[in-house]
Amino acid sequence: MRERPPLPDSALVAALADGWGVVAAAVEFLPVGDDSNAWSYRVAAADGGRRHLKVRRGPVDPATVLVPMALRDHGLEQVVAALPAEDGDPWRPLGDFTLVVYPWVDGVSAMERRLGDRQWTALGRFVAELHRTVLPAALAATVARESFVPWGAGPVRALDARVGQGRSSDPLAWELAALWRTHRDRILHAADRAERLGRAMAAARPERVLCHADIHLANLLVDSDGHLAVVDWDGLALAPRERDLCSFVTGGVTGQQRARFFDGYGQATPDPAALAYYRWEWVVQELADYGGRVVDDRLGEATRRHALEEFRRLFAPGDVVEVARRVDQDLEIR
Repeated sequence: MRERPPLPDSALVAALADGWGVVAAAVEFLPVGDDSNAWSYRVAAADGGRRHLKVRRGPVDPATVLVPMALRDHGLEQVVAALPAEDGDPWRPLGDFTLVVYPWVDGVSAMERRLGDRQWTALGRFVAELHRTVLPAALAATVARESFVPWGAGPVRALDARVGQGRSSDPLAWELAALWRTHRDRILHAADRAERLGRAMAAARPERVLCHADIHLANLLVDSDGHLAVVDWDGLALAPRERDLCSFVTGGVTGQQRARFFDGYGQATPDPAALAYYRWEWVVQELADYGGRVVDDRLGEATRRHALEEFRRLFAPGDVVEVARRVDQDLEIR
């Protein structure tokens, strides 16, 4: 979110002290992230340490906090997992919100700092170990299972009906309507294609493994020593391995980067149909998410403006729509 939540800093400072024993000298709001129900803060503790505070509207999905903690305990050191409160609870409620505290990673996004060959191989090893992980039954039962029903397809069609009316007096909604008209055929094709591929995948009944489900360069941090940290586990799911691999098989990854990744991951032959499904599923999710934020008048103007620009970027050369079409062409050739 680009605007702060309706919580005073004093309430956050008190909650950090009461729950985690952290005496905060300062809490700094960070206008980052693409979740309209979550906010991030950098906490400067009085002892000189730092923490990452995540504030979520409503309850958290337990799996998205508990599974990363279990993975970290299991030895996957790249996982950035929550720090339990002093009573052992992994999160704390605060009114209509929930607080989760993470260690602060002093690094930059892998989108800003190019990964070297050894880092790509280390990333491949990490993803392979994640996919081999078998969770205890009780914990696995909390993890979402891939349904092959693309979440964004329904909202995209609802937006098509709403935006097509063109009755809003809001200038951002008007800009979205103009963009929508320009790209409408591609937008509706994306929804149809994602649903058709999803039905085919459900019929094929592929193996499901533990997936991060949103692992890409923006969710990788690199510290000054070149170590990798994997953040944002909110999409965690039991899904075909292609859910994670699509980021490293398709898109803007070079042939050398892909080769070094699979040096670490090991031999694998990703299913082209699964790659196509996840690419189109990604497209409709982005269309629905960003488009929905633009017309949501409960959000602040900065958040809505950012969403409009991100929606516009989806159709740029090399972005997600073009990548999905290229994956489709490869599937047709095969």
